[in-house]
Amino acid sequence: MIRLASEWKQLLLDWDDHTNEFFELIYGSEQKELIAERKATLLSMLDLFIERYGDKEAVITRSPGRVNILGRHIEHRGGSINVMSIDRETLLICGKRDDDTVNMSNVDPKFASSSFSIAQTLHKSENENWIDYIESDEILKLVMETKGEWGNYVKASVLRLALEYKDNNFKGMDMLFCGNIPMAAGLSSSSSIVVATTEALVALNELNIRANDFVHLCGEGEWFVGSRGGAGDHAAMKCGSRDMITHLDFCPFKIGKSVDFPTEYNVVVANSFVEAKKSEGARDKFNQKVACYEFGFWMFRKNNPEVADKLKYLKHINPEHLGVNDAQIYKMLLRVPEYMTLDEVYCELPEYKKEIDRILKTHTAPEKYEIRSTLMYGITECLRANVCLELLENKQYESLGRLMSISHDGDRVAKGKKAYDYSVTNDYLESLIEDYNSGDPTAALYRQPGGYACSTVTIDALVDFAMSIDGVMGAELSGAGLGGCIIILVKKEATDHLLNQLKIHYYDKKSLPMGAQVFHPVAGSLAF
Repeated sequence: MIRLASEWKQLLLDWDDHTNEFFELIYGSEQKELIAERKATLLSMLDLFIERYGDKEAVITRSPGRVNILGRHIEHRGGSINVMSIDRETLLICGKRDDDTVNMSNVDPKFASSSFSIAQTLHKSENENWIDYIESDEILKLVMETKGEWGNYVKASVLRLALEYKDNNFKGMDMLFCGNIPMAAGLSSSSSIVVATTEALVALNELNIRANDFVHLCGEGEWFVGSRGGAGDHAAMKCGSRDMITHLDFCPFKIGKSVDFPTEYNVVVANSFVEAKKSEGARDKFNQKVACYEFGFWMFRKNNPEVADKLKYLKHINPEHLGVNDAQIYKMLLRVPEYMTLDEVYCELPEYKKEIDRILKTHTAPEKYEIRSTLMYGITECLRANVCLELLENKQYESLGRLMSISHDGDRVAKGKKAYDYSVTNDYLESLIEDYNSGDPTAALYRQPGGYACSTVTIDALVDFAMSIDGVMGAELSGAGLGGCIIILVKKEATDHLLNQLKIHYYDKKSLPMGAQVFHPVAGSLAF
């Protein structure tokens, strides 16, 4: 809905039963303090918006952060995720302009205001294909010059939609943001800017866009900043449901079943305060892992020609899909090299030279790519993600917690004071084959962590400490990794003790502010 900013303000000041019901549908009827705080924040934002831009017609949008219970790093490989949108969010007041200038500002003064012209930025490259556009020299130069700027996530949404809907002749916008999602913490604060902006573009331009197209465009749009992740975060924000955990499938995208969040448990999110900024150094590591997926999948198909025709996405390396057992998957993995240098990638996969050249634009090649361990993680995490909702429905919370911990081991880099060996050697695979054939349940494919290795020593220690507390079912890294938060599934009656122990033994010990709290599932993104 589009109203004058002053009319939005008056609506909130009047606060009738209809307005209260609307906010309760988003946040929950029991969240009275949260609703009061959100109302106060919006009123303050509206005053600042009018001061900066005048009393003009505007939309208000919101996009929550997200927590992914199982299904990390895999949606861009066709894997599934199991998500809840959380009660931390980005709010946006977005006003119409008559020209094509986009003015971006933030309530927090540490985020500098900036602006850009839609047409001038689009015309920096004449490519009409999005991939070609963002990989053109002109746009790569632009992104490098503005590296780390928060406004690039606004550009990501605006430019992607402007290129997709060229006939709409998008007008500019005056934008005021306010967010309380912890930054660089694995809760998708940056993606929430993309989603909130897209919600505003859809509302202001009256676009008729399906949920799957919305998610797809947000995911592709964020590639503008240089990352090459999937659309899982954007899907979680768009499709989340209050008091629910939602299963989302990818390739093709499908909104799956939602189940009630277990009332006898809490999700605690603990911030390590180790920051991983996707727009800066960590991006290279993330994109190296995506390259490992690509190279590993191509090698798997090449060296297992008997199943190659059944493999379109990594998620299809699945015993049920291929009609084989777990031991046969292990045998197929033995045919994939454990490591590959870039020269070996080119030599082994000459038919993919064009694709390899494209992938190399996203990162600096490492000395060697960790092919097999990364591939193993992706295969097994897809399997774990597929059983998450079934475990929740059957109230098998201990089993769910164990899978969360196994999933974290797939990102682990340290155990105690020692480096964690996440390699997937020939001996390891041959041992799994023998154990599986002898009936050992621990040799099941979905119980193997693999080695994506995007945790940190600090994150691993925090996970291990949380797991030592009675009542904790499982703990794992949140988000893309290399810092950020951990997710803890804990019995409700043990939550206060867990929070107290984290405060004493982690935050106070490191002279950090208390960074652990209970998060509740709220409704997904929307325009008011």
